[in-house]
Amino acid sequence: MRATISVADYISQGRSSARKGRLIGRSDIGQGWCVGCWETVEGGVPRRWGPSDREAKRGAEDGRDDSDGGGRVRIAISVPGEISINDDAELRLASAGKLLVLACAARGLAAGTLDPDEVVEVRDADYVNGSGLLGVLSERRWTIGDLAVLVASVSDNTATNALLRHLGLDRITDESARLGLIRTRVLDRVREPRLPSDPPHFAVGTAGELARFAALLDGEEEWTRTMLGWMAHNTDRCLVPALVPHDPESRKIPDKTAPGTIWVANKTGIDDGVRTDVGVLVGVRRIGYAVLANGPTVGGDDHELVRRVREAGVEIAALAGVPRPHVA
Repeated sequence: MRATISVADYISQGRSSARKGRLIGRSDIGQGWCVGCWETVEGGVPRRWGPSDREAKRGAEDGRDDSDGGGRVRIAISVPGEISINDDAELRLASAGKLLVLACAARGLAAGTLDPDEVVEVRDADYVNGSGLLGVLSERRWTIGDLAVLVASVSDNTATNALLRHLGLDRITDESARLGLIRTRVLDRVREPRLPSDPPHFAVGTAGELARFAALLDGEEEWTRTMLGWMAHNTDRCLVPALVPHDPESRKIPDKTAPGTIWVANKTGIDDGVRTDVGVLVGVRRIGYAVLANGPTVGGDDHELVRRVREAGVEIAALAGVPRPHVA
């Protein structure tokens, strides 16, 4: 039996996957506003079309771009204890992977092994095109704290490279592992363009690991307060929170929010065929989430990926207490 389901039903099934087995499937472009098309076989056990998670993982590691399922959108959504859809599929993260660099810095600052006022000189090799401001600013010496704010707020690629070089990839990997980020990892510095001789991606990971990481950011420990403060300065709210009422300039972690609104601290990732968003929503409830979408670029843009991530955001915000908008 084959059925096309709406994003709400898709996520509803994902919320019950712990009881029925994980819902994993293919997502086809052009299915109206639904997130995916899934084949349900006898006994109620879903079966995915396209490559296995193991194949997708192998593709990410050896440079083959199999994460779109052979020309199809792949979307992974995770909210710990609530939604589990494709949450162990290893997908490209783009700049959402910068959260691992920020977490390493925040934990070092909290432990006293890093000084927020320590100055890091930006080297010629750190400069890279793409998102950010440092490429057009004359100053070349910035504190660790400044670099972290630039990474979190405008996803500054040059600041990321300078901070990553200063911390060291091994240290970032080790600190990430302590936080449960095993399959989620930074593979390389930011490169624009990325050549065939370079590592295939900046970062890869799973929605499950990233959502559990986001759920750790409760503001109880110093490093989590630092992370939330940095992430609240993110200027990109075009994905998960885009269709949900919120104040994009609210930086302070609230005790509560106005009815029907949420507070957001997040980090997005945008690249050709990649739209990712990991963060925290605070409304009636605090929600840690991760939404990862990989797929082909259609007609020169990634509108389909954006649309599906935003629709998932509406459902995630509903868990935080924001009513779903009425669709005529």
